[in-house]
Amino acid sequence: GPDVDRDCLAGNVANALLLATALNPTLGDNRVAAITRTAMSEGVTPRAAAIALGFATAEEYDRLVDSAAMASPDAGARRDRDV
Repeated sequence: GPDVDRDCLAGNVANALLLATALNPTLGDNRVAAITRTAMSEGVTPRAAAIALGFATAEEYDRLVDSAAMASPDAGARRDRDV
C-alpha cells in the first residue's frame, strides 16, 4: 500500500480550520469565527488560537475537538446523542 507520512498528516489535521466548528455548540459562532480568523492571520493552529484568545484551555480544546471521533463513520449519530 501507499506510504503514509504520519507527521505530515498530523500537522495537516492540527492546522485544519474546520476542526474549530466542533466548538460552535460551546463557544458560539462569533468566538469560533474569531478563532479561525486568528489562526489564519497569525499562522497558528485553531487550538493555539483558541487558547491565546482565552476561549478554551488546552484541556478543554482537546476534550471538545476530537478529530479522530469527528472522522469516524458514526460521528453524526454520536453528536446527535450528546446534544
